[in-house]
Amino acid sequence: MRVFISAGEVSSDRIGAALLCELRGRHPAVEAFGLGGARLAEAGMERWGSGDELAVAGLTEALSALPTATSLAARLALALARPGSRPQLAVLIDSPGINLRLAWLCKRAGVPVLQVVAPQRWAWLGWRAKTLSKLLDGLAVTLPFEQAWFRSRGVNATFVGHPLVDQGDVPHTRRPNERPLLGLFPGSRRHEIARHLPLMREVATTLRGERALEVRVAVADEAMARRCAELAPDLRPATAAEVLTCADVALAASGTITLELALADVPQVVLYRLSALSAAAARLLLSVDRVALPNLLCDREVVCELLQDDATPVALGSGVRRLLDDPAAQQAQRDAYAELRATLGPPGFARRVADLAEGLLDTGGRSGVSRWWGRRC
Repeated sequence: MRVFISAGEVSSDRIGAALLCELRGRHPAVEAFGLGGARLAEAGMERWGSGDELAVAGLTEALSALPTATSLAARLALALARPGSRPQLAVLIDSPGINLRLAWLCKRAGVPVLQVVAPQRWAWLGWRAKTLSKLLDGLAVTLPFEQAWFRSRGVNATFVGHPLVDQGDVPHTRRPNERPLLGLFPGSRRHEIARHLPLMREVATTLRGERALEVRVAVADEAMARRCAELAPDLRPATAAEVLTCADVALAASGTITLELALADVPQVVLYRLSALSAAAARLLLSVDRVALPNLLCDREVVCELLQDDATPVALGSGVRRLLDDPAAQQAQRDAYAELRATLGPPGFARRVADLAEGLLDTGGRSGVSRWWGRRC
């Protein structure tokens, strides 16, 4: 059995590797090929590229990824045209900008398509949501409210829980007598690092001038560490896992990391900046009042989020300073974190996604798995 996998993000690479290991545990002869990072390569996937250039968010930011996306689509089209290389299943993880194009190619060739991690159409006025029902045979969603939202629009969506739950509790390793540590999470995409890290550096410099404070920049890999060193040579890098275990407070770009911080019980301030054109488009199309995942899941402001022009060094510094100085503000976030944990489902994410994948293979299209715990129809 051949499976095409597209995982352009760091988090997608983790999801893809866990899924491939689960599938190979059930079907040792599975051959996987496509786009992914180091973890998918270690899991045995034939890698066409790392996906780093495709990891973008925003309208103008996506333009830079067009050459790589076009090349990947052309290569997949060739594979689909050859019976010996055609996959029996396509698993597309997050990154809707490129993956929905790949889904169209696969559907045209008669290959079942499973999208893992939903495109956030619910945040964009439902724009083109119904087209997903034509492109996707199955959609594995990771947020509890997404299943009903997509199903009401004709998409075969199944809530499978969240992959972060499988990581278990994150132990906090700092001692009370140490200086507080501020963790900086600028994002893993190139444009996120370029926009967020200089801003974060300015905040960290101001706060270190006021108090004894340690600062760490969370990096996903060596390439990201080099980019961060160019922009902020005075800030010490560490792996995201290391920063999660020792940070007292975090300044984080909006994304999956905000949920990781919540599960690690780290109080946080959230920011995000896009280009002016992308931001203008977002203001026209966004249908939600909040973007940080803890705020979305709790349906209220749990963490301070500052977007675009609101994300100034002064405002960000004020938010971080409040968390450092006010134990009650820290505890308020932690109380809400306990609430959102209960919404994310139990461990077993990869197993449930593998159940969906097998259902698509068995039926040649629409999955026979009706619920996230894997009961068959």
